Amino acid sequence: MSDTDTPPQSTNVETKAQPGHGRKRLYVIIAVVAVVFFGGGIGVYVATSAAATAAEERANDIAARTALREKGLAAFEKSLDLCSVSDVDDWSSVTDGGQTMELNGAGEYVFSGLPFQKVECVLRMLDAPTRVATLMGQTRALDGRQSDEWETSYGTIDVSWTYHPDDGLDALLALELKDKLQDIPAK
Repeated sequence: MSDTDTPPQSTNVETKAQPGHGRKRLYVIIAVVAVVFFGGGIGVYVATSAAATAAEERANDIAARTALREKGLAAFEKSLDLCSVSDVDDWSSVTDGGQTMELNGAGEYVFSGLPFQKVECVLRMLDAPTRVATLMGQTRALDGRQSDEWETSYGTIDVSWTYHPDDGLDALLALELKDKLQDIPAK
């Protein structure tokens, strides 16, 4: 073998591990695991808190709508009570689960019935505009059936009435609950 035929010597240089390099790698892995673990925990906590808050807000909304619905359905009975009108002698009646009320007034020949002042009181308790009682008081027998309506916090109240001097004023009130009060889930 000649000098030219000698096999090349190995150029592999062994690299020695730098001191602390394995520890740095371990610290990085621990840090990544900690971020994933704790970050995920915080994410779960935030998601759980948001879901609980949403559920609480929904429960509060349903409770408020339920209270308003109950107020609406009790409004006719409450107005009769506040005006000391009883349902004796068919002068008044509340039906359809609190959504309909009938008032029968006294006339010249039909002495039993509500005096007009009691009808006015009931209308005031139902937050009716003053125009309703005024129109009722100005109605003549020739006018036939009249009607009006007004908004309340719980819905619309429609009223229709007739008047004849012999029979007095007869009124029918109907409550139409607001849409948001119609679809309250059952407890």
